[in-house]
Amino acid sequence: MDQLTFQTGTFAGETIRTTADGYASAYDIMKVAGVGRDAPTAWSELKHRLPQNGVTSRTSNSRPLTKSFKFPGSGQRDTPVVS
Repeated sequence: MDQLTFQTGTFAGETIRTTADGYASAYDIMKVAGVGRDAPTAWSELKHRLPQNGVTSRTSNSRPLTKSFKFPGSGQRDTPVVS
């Protein structure tokens, strides 16, 4: 597993898990951004508020904007990751 760790600034010490192909954990991003409630609930609400293709569009290089990924480790579940 790769990760992005902020060394300085507002997000110092925070870590965002990333995949080898460049996606980042949506939950980790929401946590770092200061979502006031648990990230899985916030993600679910966000998906319902956006248009049908708002969370599942493809980027210009035909990569899905979001997908599920199971990070390594005991007890890990599928996690939404974003490009």
